[in-house]
Formats: sequence, C-alpha cells, structure tokens
Amino acid sequence: MIKEKLTRSKFFAFWALLLAAVSLTSCLKDDDEDTVYYEDAALTSFSVSTMNKIVYGKSKSGLDSIYAKPVSCESYKFYIDQREGLIYNVDSLPYDLDLKKAILSMTSKNSGVVMLNKGSEGRDSLVFYAQTDTIDVSRPLEVRVYNMQGKDYRKYMLTVNKHQEDGEKFRWTNMMDLKESGVWGQGDMRLFCAGSKVFGFSREDDGTTSMVSLNPFASESTTFEGSAFDNVASNGETLYVLESAAGKMHRFAESGRQDYEVNFPGVKLLGASTKEIYALSKEGGLLVSTDEGRTWQTENLDNDEALLPTDNISCTLHALRTNEGMERVMLLGTCADKPSVVAWMKIVDQAEPGAGNWVMVANGENELLSLPKQDQLAIMAYGDVDVAWGLSADGQLESVRESQDGLSWKSESSCSWPVEQVAEPEGRLSVAVDSQHFVWMILGDGCLWRGRLNKMGWTETQKVFR
Repeated sequence: MIKEKLTRSKFFAFWALLLAAVSLTSCLKDDDEDTVYYEDAALTSFSVSTMNKIVYGKSKSGLDSIYAKPVSCESYKFYIDQREGLIYNVDSLPYDLDLKKAILSMTSKNSGVVMLNKGSEGRDSLVFYAQTDTIDVSRPLEVRVYNMQGKDYRKYMLTVNKHQEDGEKFRWTNMMDLKESGVWGQGDMRLFCAGSKVFGFSREDDGTTSMVSLNPFASESTTFEGSAFDNVASNGETLYVLESAAGKMHRFAESGRQDYEVNFPGVKLLGASTKEIYALSKEGGLLVSTDEGRTWQTENLDNDEALLPTDNISCTLHALRTNEGMERVMLLGTCADKPSVVAWMKIVDQAEPGAGNWVMVANGENELLSLPKQDQLAIMAYGDVDVAWGLSADGQLESVRESQDGLSWKSESSCSWPVEQVAEPEGRLSVAVDSQHFVWMILGDGCLWRGRLNKMGWTETQKVFR
C-alpha cells in the first residue's frame, strides 16, 4: 500500500472540518466509550450512476434539435486496481455519452473521506466528493481516500474510456470499377469469401467460369468449366468450387488451395457450414456432405421438399452462444409461386456432422413481417442477424432488412446501401462478408464496394485470464 503525507499548509480547511466532526462525535458519546481510528484507507467500490446522452432529432417546427437525456450507466463494469492505484472500464462507454457531467458512486473502507483533485499537474485543488454532484470525467481524474485520522491517503487515477466513433454507423468505400480494371466482362458476377480473401466469379464469352481474387487484387486467378459459376459455396472461412462434369472439387482457404475428386449426384451447391456442404439433388431434394464433397447423403426435411427455395438462394451460418460447437444454418430463397421468402433452419452439432433435421420456418406466404420476394436477393449473416439486400422489379434499391430467426424481418437495419439509388436500372447485385466483418458488394454496372459497421471492427479486449 502506497501512502502519501498530507501537508498542513495546503489542507488547513480539510483538517478543520475533520477535527470538528471528530469533536462532535466525541461529545455525543459516553465518557467510557473509546473512539477507534483506522489508519488504512482504500476505495472499495466504484460505478457511474448516470450520464447525459446526446440526442439528435427534430423540433416540432422541423428544425434540427440537440438535447441531453440522462441515462443509467450502472451496468458498465469498472475495475479498481489496488496495486497500481487505477480505476478504469474495459468495455468502452457508448459514443454518444457526455463525460463532462457524470454522477459517480464510490464507497471507501472504514468510512474514509473521498476527495477529488481537480487541479492541474503540480497544483492540487481538492474538493469533497458528493454522490449528487456532476463530475467531469472526460479526462483522467485523481481520486483520494483519506483515513479517519486525516494523516494519510491512498491515491487513484480514474480513467473513463468511451468509444471515439459511432458503433452503429455503417461506412462504405468505393474500391474499384471492375469493368475498367478488366476483371469483369458483360456477364454476371458473384462474390464469395474465404477468410479475409475475396473472390469474384464471372461467366466468360467462351462459356467458362473465371475466378479472380479482389482482396488482394488479382493475386490469384483460375479458369473453371462453365457449370462452376453456379456451384460455389462458402462458410466464411473455406470456399468450395465444384466442376461437376469433371468430378473435381477445389477448396480455397487462407492457408492455400486443395484439389480433389468427388462423386456429385446433385445439380447445384447451395452453401456450407463448418462441417457440412449442402446441395440440391437432381430429384429436387436436399443433399449433405460431411467429407468436403467427396460423398453425399439425403437430408431429412420436416416438410415437403417442393417448398425448398429454387432462386436467389442464400445460406447463412451463426454459432450458437448458448452451446459450444453448435451452429444454426439458415437456407433462404424464393420460389416462383410464392410472394415472400422461404426459409429453412438446421441446428448442426460439429461433433456429429450429418445428423439433425431441416425445419421450415417461413413458407413463402405473404405473412406479417415476412421478407417480400425481391430481384437478385442476397442474404448474409452479419453479427447476430441475417441481413437482406435486394432490388425491386425495375432495378431500384429495396429497404435493407434484418432478422434473427428468418421469419420476422424488420425494415430498419444498422446496415445500409452504399448509394441512394442505382445508376443503371438493370444493374447487378452480389454480396459477401469476409472474416474481418467487411461487407463486399457488386452494385450497378461494375462498382465494387466495401463497407463495415463501425462496432464490427472493434478489437475484443481480453477480460478473462486463465
């Protein structure tokens, strides 16, 4: 424990107040009773009770309005390092909180007196701490706890960490024009990711499928048979490209590429989870492979296979927070005779790949909060939700929607479009998400965009050490 001496010349007022309190206490006690004074001092608890949240809105007259709204901050945990004399929070406070007017809650050991040093370096300016006072914590603040005798004190440095950017803001960057760069002709193009690598697949005039890396740009390119364009699947970390006529599977990951022979009885790859790959069978059912496409078996469905999606098919993957090693796979898409999206779900145990059943969650009927059928619909897993981007019949941008269950979709999303409208009504759309939570999008007539929700790029701080 580090102790520092309090000089009489600086703190005469403090001594006078403390002696008066002691004298009053002595007068109220019996003569036979002894007063006990503790020499040690420490801060035992700290929290922020409330702060002001800066709210931006509109006044009744329609003008821009800014006002402060008190919010509770007691759920944010602060740590007291008794050895180093530090008070801090690991999880940063939200961007829109005003640190200049905070109400703090502090408790000391043995009824020690808590004081705040608001002076500059080398010049003390001590004030008594009161639980109702608003305090400026926008910069480091010295907190002192004096023992009952008023001779010694323990010093702490309080630092309140706050995010320096709005975590809910989505930022887009125009990366390149794919046609001007020569990697995209007149046909369609699809985006897929393998870890942090991004690949573009396009149909060539000679009927083949070309693959080129877009991040890093043009560091890898390959030509496949034409059917490969419709036979690409990714689980985010691993990318699978199938040449069905040749019976070959090509596996791409951060570590490199692997090629091997497969026996594929289906017609189209649909998606992948960590331990499984999914495909549509020639009979219209659902197939699964647990050995990276070498062999296949029929999946179990709880409903009619005729309700499986046939167009704009997306496969999303979420790790279950409640069960380690368990994943939720969603298969979503449209059917010609259905007004909204059809959705199927499967819970996959990584310890038992190939087990489990598919359950239909949305039947494609126009129900409340369902996702309407859209052109070139792309649905991606982003954070804890699935996000849907799609175009209207005339090629314009639909509202970005998100869902936690594939059944109920809300039209307000933290994600956004990179532009307000598509320049080319017949423009194309393809979306992929890499391992760094960047959303990659082909939109319009060859523009490649990259965007990310700010909070998805924040580094996770280690809180548990074993």
